[in-house]
Amino acid sequence: MEQYSTNLTDKQWQVIENIINPQKRKRKYSLRGIMDAIFYTLKTGCQWRMLPKNFAPWQSVYYYFCKWKNEGVIEELLDIIRAKVRKISGREESPSLGIIDSRSVKTSHHVDTVRGLDGNKKIKGRKQHIIVDTQGNPMSIKVHEANIHVSKGAPLSIRIYNADVLSISICNALTSDNPIKAA
Repeated sequence: MEQYSTNLTDKQWQVIENIINPQKRKRKYSLRGIMDAIFYTLKTGCQWRMLPKNFAPWQSVYYYFCKWKNEGVIEELLDIIRAKVRKISGREESPSLGIIDSRSVKTSHHVDTVRGLDGNKKIKGRKQHIIVDTQGNPMSIKVHEANIHVSKGAPLSIRIYNADVLSISICNALTSDNPIKAA
């Protein structure tokens, strides 16, 4: 297989393999190759159908991406990696503080999914509310239509994160003057 800058190293794959392949059964396409294709798509922004031919067929890559997303495997992977990074840097594995911010992203008028108009930024598309820990590691990401105000969208992101981890006490909202308290 051709080497891309997005391909996993052997050490990175060892961490990921136990999470996404606990059964270790023989497969038609290697899960490492599938994961490399997903990272390639995320980094380059290419369409699924435009994946280079040396990866598994785009249908297989997309199938695993959807499967892992819907089963919560991607979130579990992020949580485990965040905990390892925090432990290496001498911090508690679970963060006690989250920082939240939002951004509006313009979408094409051909997009079938939900989109709205962010009146403040004059952007028609989607809004992302992202919570990170004090080191900048992602904790929660919520994407919805752009017309949802920060005061309504931020608590949704906090609830998503708190459904998994209840140890966080306060999220500082960078987009408002008053911190939003977690439930």
